[in-house]
Amino acid sequence: MEQFFCLYFFQWIVIAADGRIKTSEVKMLTSICGKLEFPSETAKAVLRWVTDMIKLNNKRNRMSLSMGDVDPLFV
Repeated sequence: MEQFFCLYFFQWIVIAADGRIKTSEVKMLTSICGKLEFPSETAKAVLRWVTDMIKLNNKRNRMSLSMGDVDPLFV
């Protein structure tokens, strides 16, 4: 069962690679979660984790862009 969870989890990561999650993708992976007989809260927990990771990645990218204008300081 653990192998299936890893596979399920990695599917979410692949879907989130473009920084967006479509409604159709959520429906598909929720359906897969049910077919794998995971509890319904599993899909919600993984979706929440992936959404948080997308937000953190977007924040990191914005910070990197804003820090690009700062000159290095050598001590």
